[in-house]
Amino acid sequence: MQKLNILAGLFAVGFIGTVHANETISDSNNQYTFSIGNQNMNYHEHEYIAQLNGADPDSDSGNQTTFRISKTGQSKFLGIEDFYTRYQIDYASGTNQYDGHYNGTFQPGQATSNASTFDASMRVGKGFTFKDYAAFQLTPFAGFGMHLWHRQVGSNELNNEAYGHLFWELGTMAQYAVNDKLVLSTDIAFGKTVAPTMVVAGTTFHLGSSSTINFGLGADYKLNKNWHVNGRYEYSTFKYGISETHNVDGYAIHEPNSDTTIQKIYVGVGYSF
Repeated sequence: MQKLNILAGLFAVGFIGTVHANETISDSNNQYTFSIGNQNMNYHEHEYIAQLNGADPDSDSGNQTTFRISKTGQSKFLGIEDFYTRYQIDYASGTNQYDGHYNGTFQPGQATSNASTFDASMRVGKGFTFKDYAAFQLTPFAGFGMHLWHRQVGSNELNNEAYGHLFWELGTMAQYAVNDKLVLSTDIAFGKTVAPTMVVAGTTFHLGSSSTINFGLGADYKLNKNWHVNGRYEYSTFKYGISETHNVDGYAIHEPNSDTTIQKIYVGVGYSF
Protein backbone atom coordinates (compact mmCIF):
# COMPACT_ATOMS: atom_id res chain seq x y z
CA MET A 1 0.00 0.00 0.00
CA GLN A 2 2.86 2.40 0.77
CA LYS A 3 4.27 1.87 -2.75
CA LEU A 4 0.90 2.69 -4.32
CA ASN A 5 0.57 5.81 -2.15
CA ILE A 6 3.97 7.02 -3.37
CA LEU A 7 2.94 6.49 -6.97
CA ALA A 8 -0.38 8.26 -6.38
CA GLY A 9 1.57 11.22 -5.05
CA LEU A 10 3.72 11.29 -8.16
CA PHE A 11 0.57 11.34 -10.32
CA ALA A 12 -0.78 14.25 -8.28
CA VAL A 13 2.43 16.27 -8.50
CA GLY A 14 2.20 16.24 -12.27
CA PHE A 15 -0.96 18.34 -12.29
CA ILE A 16 0.68 21.35 -10.69
CA GLY A 17 1.83 24.19 -12.95
CA THR A 18 2.30 22.24 -16.19
CA VAL A 19 3.28 23.54 -19.63
CA HIS A 20 3.86 21.90 -23.01
CA ALA A 21 6.60 19.30 -23.36
CA ASN A 22 10.23 20.19 -23.89
CA GLU A 23 11.00 19.73 -27.62
CA THR A 24 14.13 17.66 -26.99
CA ILE A 25 12.26 15.28 -24.69
CA SER A 26 9.34 15.11 -27.09
CA ASP A 27 11.72 14.14 -29.93
CA SER A 28 13.30 11.50 -27.71
CA ASN A 29 9.85 10.07 -26.93
CA ASN A 30 8.82 9.68 -30.58
CA GLN A 31 11.04 6.90 -31.91
CA TYR A 32 11.30 3.49 -33.47
CA THR A 33 14.29 1.81 -31.84
CA PHE A 34 16.30 -1.36 -32.43
CA SER A 35 18.64 -2.43 -29.63
CA ILE A 36 21.05 -5.25 -28.83
CA GLY A 37 22.56 -6.13 -25.50
CA ASN A 38 23.17 -8.61 -22.70
CA GLN A 39 20.69 -10.20 -20.31
CA ASN A 40 21.80 -11.60 -16.96
CA MET A 41 19.26 -13.97 -15.42
CA ASN A 42 19.32 -15.39 -11.89
CA TYR A 43 16.61 -17.92 -10.95
CA HIS A 44 16.57 -19.67 -7.58
CA GLU A 45 14.14 -22.21 -6.13
CA HIS A 46 13.42 -22.86 -2.45
CA GLU A 47 12.84 -26.62 -2.24
CA TYR A 48 12.89 -28.37 1.14
CA ILE A 49 12.49 -31.91 -0.29
CA ALA A 50 15.59 -31.51 -2.45
CA GLN A 51 17.64 -30.46 0.55
CA LEU A 52 16.50 -33.54 2.49
CA ASN A 53 17.80 -35.74 -0.34
CA GLY A 54 21.24 -34.17 -0.33
CA ALA A 55 20.75 -31.90 -3.34
CA ASP A 56 20.69 -28.15 -3.50
CA PRO A 57 17.53 -26.32 -4.55
CA ASP A 58 17.55 -25.53 -8.26
CA SER A 59 19.37 -22.43 -9.44
CA ASP A 60 19.72 -21.31 -13.04
CA SER A 61 21.87 -18.31 -13.88
CA GLY A 62 23.81 -16.93 -16.80
CA ASN A 63 23.99 -14.45 -19.66
CA GLN A 64 22.07 -14.34 -22.93
CA THR A 65 22.28 -12.12 -25.99
CA THR A 66 19.12 -10.04 -26.17
CA PHE A 67 17.40 -8.04 -28.89
CA ARG A 68 14.72 -5.36 -28.59
CA ILE A 69 12.30 -3.60 -30.93
CA SER A 70 10.36 -0.70 -29.44
CA LYS A 71 8.17 2.21 -30.42
CA THR A 72 7.52 5.22 -28.23
CA GLY A 73 5.15 8.08 -28.89
CA GLN A 74 4.21 11.37 -27.27
CA SER A 75 1.53 13.56 -28.84
CA LYS A 76 -1.98 14.91 -28.43
CA PHE A 77 -4.54 12.10 -28.21
CA LEU A 78 -8.30 12.53 -27.66
CA GLY A 79 -7.64 16.06 -26.44
CA ILE A 80 -4.92 14.96 -23.99
CA GLU A 81 -1.63 16.82 -24.48
CA ASP A 82 1.61 14.81 -24.29
CA PHE A 83 -0.11 11.43 -24.18
CA TYR A 84 2.71 8.86 -23.88
CA THR A 85 2.86 5.29 -25.22
CA ARG A 86 5.56 2.63 -25.34
CA TYR A 87 5.35 -0.73 -27.13
CA GLN A 88 8.24 -3.12 -26.62
CA ILE A 89 9.28 -6.66 -27.61
CA ASP A 90 12.40 -8.44 -26.29
CA TYR A 91 13.93 -11.79 -27.23
CA ALA A 92 16.98 -13.32 -25.53
CA SER A 93 18.78 -16.61 -26.12
CA GLY A 94 21.83 -18.28 -24.65
CA THR A 95 22.90 -20.63 -21.89
CA ASN A 96 22.64 -20.76 -18.11
CA GLN A 97 24.51 -22.75 -15.49
CA TYR A 98 22.06 -25.18 -13.88
CA ASP A 99 22.89 -26.34 -10.34
CA GLY A 100 20.41 -28.40 -8.35
CA HIS A 101 18.56 -31.68 -8.85
CA TYR A 102 16.66 -33.50 -11.56
CA ASN A 103 12.86 -33.69 -11.53
CA GLY A 104 11.43 -36.94 -10.17
CA THR A 105 14.63 -38.52 -8.84
CA PHE A 106 15.89 -35.52 -6.80
CA GLN A 107 19.44 -36.61 -7.62
CA PRO A 108 22.00 -33.78 -7.52
CA GLY A 109 22.86 -32.43 -10.92
CA GLN A 110 24.90 -29.74 -12.64
CA ALA A 111 24.65 -28.91 -16.31
CA THR A 112 24.53 -26.18 -18.94
CA SER A 113 20.93 -25.32 -19.74
CA ASN A 114 19.67 -23.78 -22.96
CA ALA A 115 17.59 -20.73 -22.14
CA SER A 116 15.42 -18.31 -24.08
CA THR A 117 13.06 -15.56 -22.96
CA PHE A 118 10.37 -13.53 -24.71
CA ASP A 119 8.91 -10.33 -23.29
CA ALA A 120 6.20 -8.04 -24.66
CA SER A 121 4.84 -4.97 -22.88
CA MET A 122 2.92 -1.74 -23.30
CA ARG A 123 2.88 1.45 -21.24
CA VAL A 124 0.50 4.42 -21.48
CA GLY A 125 0.85 7.67 -19.54
CA LYS A 126 0.75 11.47 -19.53
CA GLY A 127 3.81 13.70 -19.64
CA PHE A 128 4.01 16.80 -17.44
CA THR A 129 6.53 19.64 -17.71
CA PHE A 130 6.82 22.26 -14.98
CA LYS A 131 6.87 26.01 -15.59
CA ASP A 132 10.06 26.64 -13.64
CA TYR A 133 11.80 23.46 -14.85
CA ALA A 134 11.17 23.28 -18.60
CA ALA A 135 13.98 20.76 -19.14
CA PHE A 136 12.36 18.22 -16.80
CA GLN A 137 9.41 15.94 -17.57
CA LEU A 138 7.53 13.56 -15.27
CA THR A 139 5.39 10.83 -16.87
CA PRO A 140 3.16 8.68 -14.64
CA PHE A 141 2.11 5.52 -16.49
CA ALA A 142 0.23 2.24 -16.32
CA GLY A 143 1.47 -0.87 -18.08
CA PHE A 144 0.83 -4.50 -18.79
CA GLY A 145 2.71 -7.30 -20.52
CA MET A 146 3.90 -10.88 -20.57
CA HIS A 147 7.08 -12.83 -19.78
CA LEU A 148 7.99 -16.29 -21.12
CA TRP A 149 11.03 -18.41 -20.24
CA HIS A 150 11.96 -21.78 -21.73
CA ARG A 151 14.79 -23.90 -20.36
CA GLN A 152 16.13 -27.30 -21.39
CA VAL A 153 18.48 -29.23 -19.10
CA GLY A 154 19.71 -32.35 -20.85
CA SER A 155 17.46 -34.51 -23.04
CA ASN A 156 14.93 -35.73 -20.43
CA GLU A 157 11.49 -34.21 -21.09
CA LEU A 158 11.05 -33.82 -17.31
CA ASN A 159 13.75 -31.14 -17.46
CA ASN A 160 12.27 -29.32 -20.47
CA GLU A 161 10.23 -26.57 -18.80
CA ALA A 162 8.34 -23.49 -19.96
CA TYR A 163 7.47 -20.72 -17.49
CA GLY A 164 5.24 -17.75 -18.17
CA HIS A 165 3.05 -15.02 -16.70
CA LEU A 166 1.18 -11.85 -17.47
CA PHE A 167 1.67 -8.72 -15.36
CA TRP A 168 0.34 -5.23 -14.68
CA GLU A 169 2.26 -2.27 -13.28
CA LEU A 170 1.98 1.35 -12.17
CA GLY A 171 4.96 3.65 -12.26
CA THR A 172 6.53 6.92 -13.26
CA MET A 173 9.33 8.05 -15.57
CA ALA A 174 11.48 11.15 -15.02
CA GLN A 175 13.41 12.72 -17.91
CA TYR A 176 15.90 15.58 -18.03
CA ALA A 177 17.09 17.36 -21.19
CA VAL A 178 20.75 18.16 -20.50
CA ASN A 179 20.90 20.20 -23.73
CA ASP A 180 19.16 20.17 -27.11
CA LYS A 181 20.57 16.71 -27.92
CA LEU A 182 20.96 14.64 -24.74
CA VAL A 183 18.09 13.29 -22.61
CA LEU A 184 18.64 11.29 -19.41
CA SER A 185 15.85 9.19 -17.95
CA THR A 186 14.93 6.94 -15.05
CA ASP A 187 11.76 4.99 -14.37
CA ILE A 188 10.35 2.66 -11.74
CA ALA A 189 7.20 0.57 -11.65
CA PHE A 190 5.53 -1.70 -9.11
CA GLY A 191 3.04 -4.36 -10.15
CA LYS A 192 1.95 -7.98 -9.86
CA THR A 193 2.20 -11.20 -11.84
CA VAL A 194 -1.04 -12.63 -13.26
CA ALA A 195 -1.77 -16.31 -14.06
CA PRO A 196 1.81 -17.63 -13.74
CA THR A 197 2.32 -21.22 -14.95
CA MET A 198 5.00 -23.80 -15.62
CA VAL A 199 4.51 -26.52 -18.27
CA VAL A 200 6.54 -29.75 -18.35
CA ALA A 201 5.81 -32.97 -20.28
CA GLY A 202 2.42 -31.58 -21.32
CA THR A 203 1.33 -30.90 -17.73
CA THR A 204 0.53 -27.38 -16.53
CA PHE A 205 1.43 -26.30 -12.99
CA HIS A 206 -0.34 -23.19 -11.65
CA LEU A 207 2.02 -21.00 -9.65
CA GLY A 208 1.37 -18.38 -7.00
CA SER A 209 1.35 -14.69 -7.97
CA SER A 210 3.62 -12.07 -6.45
CA SER A 211 4.63 -8.42 -6.66
CA THR A 212 7.00 -7.18 -9.37
CA ILE A 213 9.54 -4.35 -9.51
CA ASN A 214 10.91 -2.89 -12.75
CA PHE A 215 13.60 -0.19 -12.71
CA GLY A 216 15.41 1.49 -15.59
CA LEU A 217 18.09 4.07 -16.42
CA GLY A 218 18.59 5.46 -19.91
CA ALA A 219 20.33 8.02 -22.10
CA ASP A 220 19.30 9.17 -25.57
CA TYR A 221 21.48 11.30 -27.86
CA LYS A 222 20.09 13.06 -30.95
CA LEU A 223 22.51 12.83 -33.88
CA ASN A 224 20.40 14.87 -36.29
CA LYS A 225 16.76 15.59 -37.09
CA ASN A 226 15.79 11.92 -37.32
CA TRP A 227 18.52 9.65 -35.95
CA HIS A 228 19.34 8.88 -32.30
CA VAL A 229 21.67 6.57 -30.40
CA ASN A 230 20.76 5.37 -26.95
CA GLY A 231 21.68 3.12 -24.05
CA ARG A 232 19.64 1.59 -21.26
CA TYR A 233 20.05 -0.48 -18.09
CA GLU A 234 17.11 -2.40 -16.57
CA TYR A 235 16.56 -4.38 -13.37
CA SER A 236 13.47 -6.49 -12.71
CA THR A 237 12.49 -8.98 -10.04
CA PHE A 238 9.51 -11.22 -9.32
CA LYS A 239 8.63 -14.48 -7.53
CA TYR A 240 6.59 -17.60 -8.21
CA GLY A 241 4.62 -19.34 -5.46
CA ILE A 242 4.41 -23.10 -4.86
CA SER A 243 2.16 -25.09 -7.22
CA GLU A 244 -0.17 -28.03 -6.83
CA THR A 245 1.27 -31.57 -7.16
CA HIS A 246 0.86 -33.61 -10.37
CA ASN A 247 1.83 -37.15 -11.31
CA VAL A 248 4.15 -36.87 -14.33
CA ASP A 249 5.66 -40.04 -15.80
CA GLY A 250 5.13 -41.86 -12.52
CA TYR A 251 6.68 -39.12 -10.34
CA ALA A 252 4.77 -36.88 -7.92
CA ILE A 253 6.08 -33.42 -8.85
CA HIS A 254 5.29 -29.89 -7.73
CA GLU A 255 6.89 -26.55 -8.55
CA PRO A 256 8.41 -24.90 -5.44
CA ASN A 257 8.61 -21.25 -4.41
CA SER A 258 11.18 -19.35 -6.46
CA ASP A 259 12.53 -15.89 -7.16
CA THR A 260 13.93 -14.41 -10.37
CA THR A 261 16.13 -11.39 -10.99
CA ILE A 262 16.84 -10.16 -14.52
CA GLN A 263 19.26 -7.39 -15.50
CA LYS A 264 19.59 -6.05 -19.05
CA ILE A 265 22.01 -3.64 -20.74
CA TYR A 266 21.16 -2.31 -24.20
CA VAL A 267 22.70 -0.07 -26.86
CA GLY A 268 20.52 0.94 -29.77
CA VAL A 269 19.75 3.18 -32.67
CA GLY A 270 16.48 5.05 -33.06
CA TYR A 271 14.59 6.81 -35.83
CA SER A 272 12.53 9.80 -34.70
CA PHE A 273 9.30 10.64 -36.48
